[in-house]
Amino acid sequence: MIFDINKVFELYNYSDEKKGYLNNFKIVDVLYQKTTGLIIIKAENNDILPYSIYSDLVDYFRSMNLNNFTLYIKANNQNLPIRDINLYLDEYRKENNTFRNCVPVISEEGFELSYTDRNDYESDTESLQDLILFFYNLGYRKNISLKMATINTQEVIEVEALPQVEKKPEYTPNNNKSNDKPYYRKTKEYTELKIDDLVDTLYNVKFYGEMFKIDERTTKTGTIIQTIYVKDESNATIVKVVEGKRFNKTLLSENQEGKCAYFYGNYRFDTFSNDYLFEPDQIEFVDKKEVLEDNEPEKRVELHLHTKLSEMDGVSSPTEVVKAAYEMGHRGLAITDHLCLQGFHEAYGAYKGIMKKAGDNKPDFKLLYGCEMNMVYPKLDIVYNSTDALLSESEYIVFDLESTGLSTRHDYMIEFGAVMMRRGTVIKDLDILI
Repeated sequence: MIFDINKVFELYNYSDEKKGYLNNFKIVDVLYQKTTGLIIIKAENNDILPYSIYSDLVDYFRSMNLNNFTLYIKANNQNLPIRDINLYLDEYRKENNTFRNCVPVISEEGFELSYTDRNDYESDTESLQDLILFFYNLGYRKNISLKMATINTQEVIEVEALPQVEKKPEYTPNNNKSNDKPYYRKTKEYTELKIDDLVDTLYNVKFYGEMFKIDERTTKTGTIIQTIYVKDESNATIVKVVEGKRFNKTLLSENQEGKCAYFYGNYRFDTFSNDYLFEPDQIEFVDKKEVLEDNEPEKRVELHLHTKLSEMDGVSSPTEVVKAAYEMGHRGLAITDHLCLQGFHEAYGAYKGIMKKAGDNKPDFKLLYGCEMNMVYPKLDIVYNSTDALLSESEYIVFDLESTGLSTRHDYMIEFGAVMMRRGTVIKDLDILI
């Protein structure tokens, strides 16, 4: 991706004052997540951008046909005026039905969101980490917290003068008497991935896996922390569950080795363990996925199979189809992707894993490597001024172009090379750097 800050200045007619906020702005990395199609743009700048400039940058990237992207900024100066905090909060509220009935109050440590309604305060507490992440991506690293506004003396007297009605004790997750009542957060849409696709930082994702090891410890304050090792057919990862409002002791006791579940939450870096962990919002237990069976006494051998590497023509990975054929008792399998050989190394890895696991008792199972090619009509309409002359007797030129990419809009030609051939011999060559 080619980014020119001067184009932003020209496109939005920036004044010298506005240009000053972007004089040191630079993109340091661009990452692409193939499974989700998300583009992560990592940038650095001296200051946290004012909301108006941030909005201009977002619009500019969208004009470059980047619809599914996240802009991650690292800023040195952490000052952010109250006006821009309110504008960024309004932007956050467009996509989230939270933090609507609160007022930000700036302090030296960061800012607090002040509440007058207890229900709004408790409801928004569950989404605080998402708001912190939102501002973190903007470059804001200061503290963000919530607080209840203090009720003045007159209001207290008026409340106490009213007839008092006995209130039922509220449910708290750390209360052992009501510890059997689970807590469920609001449902969201999560993108389903495999464990092997959990790379870098991902939010609002889910995956299916089996718990195969659980380590549990209790902190000095009595809080239970579980480290759950989860696997699927692609890889394994660690899920960290902390006792709290989302997961009370009853829910934590349901986590057992051998159980299968869908894990909903975020995959991000944990500073305590100095590693990436999955932090769940919810764990949904399900039955273990059944293995495909083929009960026919005489097994067939599939000699024409496309994997997902055949564009618009397959849905399963090479590993999945190899393991499925073996588990169903087939004697072999032929992968014949359409105009593609890229699945061979993955298929071989799955086949090699099967043989290694079998040890000395090697199964009668073969993997065949093939490819489906296209046949074209002998008369090529793409050739102009054709001749029946033999290349071995002709004089002709072979040329090659090098470019920075395949886009006619964003990429550039950087080199031209050519050779003149006569009867199979190079008689002249040309190489130009552009």
